[in-house]
Amino acid sequence: MATFNIETFQGFLTASKIGKKLIYEEVTGSTMDDARRLAHNIHENPHGTAVMSERQTKARGAKDHKWDASNTGNIYVSFILHLPPAFKTYEGRFDLEVAACLAVLQVAHKLGVTHAIPKWPNDIWVKGHKLAGFLVEDGRFEVPGSLNCLLILGMGINVNADVRRNPELHSIATSLLCEREGVSVNREEFFADVCSTLEATLSRPRDDLLAEFRRANLFQRHDNISVSCLIEGNIIDGEFLKICENWDVKLIDKVNGETRNCSSQNFTIRPKVVNKIIVVSTGIQSNKSAANLSQWLLSIVDTSKFVVCLVPESSITNSDVWMKTCSLLVLAENICEPDSLSSKVSSFLKSGGSVMSNGMGSLFLAKVLDVPLKEVLLDSADSITDVGHVHLQVQVTVESTKNIPHPLVDSKQFSTVMSSARQDVFIMVSSSVEPVIFPTTPVCFQFFEDEKALLSESHMPRDNLANKETVKSPCFENEPRPESTNAKEEGKCEQTQLKAFYVNIEENNKTLAVFTLKIQNGGNVALWGFDAGIMSPSTQEEVSGVKSHVESDAVHMDRFKRDKLLSQVLDILLK
Repeated sequence: MATFNIETFQGFLTASKIGKKLIYEEVTGSTMDDARRLAHNIHENPHGTAVMSERQTKARGAKDHKWDASNTGNIYVSFILHLPPAFKTYEGRFDLEVAACLAVLQVAHKLGVTHAIPKWPNDIWVKGHKLAGFLVEDGRFEVPGSLNCLLILGMGINVNADVRRNPELHSIATSLLCEREGVSVNREEFFADVCSTLEATLSRPRDDLLAEFRRANLFQRHDNISVSCLIEGNIIDGEFLKICENWDVKLIDKVNGETRNCSSQNFTIRPKVVNKIIVVSTGIQSNKSAANLSQWLLSIVDTSKFVVCLVPESSITNSDVWMKTCSLLVLAENICEPDSLSSKVSSFLKSGGSVMSNGMGSLFLAKVLDVPLKEVLLDSADSITDVGHVHLQVQVTVESTKNIPHPLVDSKQFSTVMSSARQDVFIMVSSSVEPVIFPTTPVCFQFFEDEKALLSESHMPRDNLANKETVKSPCFENEPRPESTNAKEEGKCEQTQLKAFYVNIEENNKTLAVFTLKIQNGGNVALWGFDAGIMSPSTQEEVSGVKSHVESDAVHMDRFKRDKLLSQVLDILLK
């Protein structure tokens, strides 16, 4: 990652004071400590001076919590601010944190990260994952010749770090890079915009900031929350009411019905999450697909709404209790007790639950649904770069002129998607042809947007692509909407159809598939024709800073498209 360019930043900056002077270091202990020390020289480092570091070894957040500032490409900065004494109070420091939070939130929204929201007291979250945090400390210094006092405002903003691949942060953090599907941010322009927006936000009336923070905040009236009391060491089951004028939270203790106010000094609150995504592990697959898929889900799923649980198969087969809170059951590995699990899965689907399967798990689920599948194992060549990759291309909406029965009603009739004359359009026909899904051996993913990219990246001659084996991919239509009055909507199949190509030097392309269906009077189902839990060894090694020669740059960057693929499937399953 390139170092931060101060000259470029200043070219973008429009603020008159905030960020006008920038002190930048590659590595430091804490920018908060550096800023406090430098602030005492008010002539050299006046109001608005920013102290930034690429990495911090002793970064801290609120209540002295450790902040991981080891990833490069982010914004770790502390501002030297000369403000009226009112900002030294608890409410005043909170005012400053909120002003900073709303400033960064505004810039994040401009960059397309519209799901970013403030989370009381001083964070920005995206789907339960922290994007930014803010901290204000008293500088313990009265500015000579002024009524103002010194305060230090710290910001930690995940910008261009791929925290989804960080084993310690993937479940709790995100970044602008991740939320923009791998598109990096110009940090100099971004930080200049943050400084300018912060300068404007600091001039806004307090009531205005309070109203906006209340409106945008993650917690809204009557939300169920889990409240941790730092003094008593207990957890309260609460109902959120509002953010008070002094920034305390008013809530109801649901155990005794008592209404109480909680300050951020003594309490922390989080969403109370009861809905679960259960990943079934059999422990008999050496590649640990279930564990890998569970970790991947944790980085993608909205953790403010769902808990991801990795459980043994026996916990599913021995009880029905799990069905009460399970929103999605994930079958990621070969099944040990197919008969017992089949019964549980059928009951769960009929109750409206959703199931996702991949690889060998798809073969099992297909039998439960009475959908005929053909298994084809693909060879992988780990020793040759660009061989053994799965190449995926996302297709769009398809239409059908017939209402095709769902597989639980009649497994002999289903719909097959075939290419039309135009490469970007698929047509659906009623058919009794057996669909083909390919569970693969361990491979990594590579995406292609179009045929030109496929040719370019795979280095395959056009003749081979043109003469490739034709394999039909299955697609099942959703149930028609009962209240639809538009005749054109009848028979329409809005379907996420994902077409995949496995590239081998000695063979033509082979088609794989990911498809979804909605069973009658039941939940949604997704079957992946390959092992979604597989990560290439090179991808795992890279987390620790070692990039394997086997992994190509194209595959390395396609991890964000894999994230998008999983997100698209989850959007269907968790409706």
